[in-house]
Amino acid sequence: MTPGQTSQFQVTVTGTSGSAGGVNIAVSAGTLAPVSTFLQKSGSELTHNARVAVPSTYLFNYTAPASQGSVTMYATGKDNAMTQWNWAPDKQITVVPLAGIEDAATLPGSFALGQNYPNPFNPSTSISYQLSTDSQVKLLVYDLLGNEVATLANGVQAAGTHTVRFYATALASGVYLYRLEAVPMSVRPGAKTVTFIETKKLILLR
Repeated sequence: MTPGQTSQFQVTVTGTSGSAGGVNIAVSAGTLAPVSTFLQKSGSELTHNARVAVPSTYLFNYTAPASQGSVTMYATGKDNAMTQWNWAPDKQITVVPLAGIEDAATLPGSFALGQNYPNPFNPSTSISYQLSTDSQVKLLVYDLLGNEVATLANGVQAAGTHTVRFYATALASGVYLYRLEAVPMSVRPGAKTVTFIETKKLILLR
């Protein structure tokens, strides 16, 4: 990964079939953000917000730190008994800078938020967006009352096109809003920093 890059990962908890599994995820550097609706942030770590049937898969985003180096990702889970944590093998992530100067022609010329696909969807859909420069990014999902129901991205991301997967397993059918906010990390001398904000609708249809 490159500094500030965001990628999506998953942890699968297996074991005796039942309804009481759980998980905890941590990294030695960088930041984590829940994608699955049954994950929640707890300090700098991710953990379950309810007991989930085993086997179960938890999706989350990881944003690499701004500096290069080696990062260790940790995950541990509990099966149906919920009596003992079982550790998965550590995952090593290497954060390295880009090898050279990227051809400006390959980078998006502007910020944009795409329409999710498929739409309507059940239970997951993909959301793509483009950044014309390295930016501090937030991509959030809200219900029509303005309540935040999911964080799909939250951190510094490199210029380029990004795609995240939104899983709405625990949400009710209906119309939701997803909102991209991108603040450029650098601007020309004398220019104002302009925050890009765009909101679109998505429909969960069960």
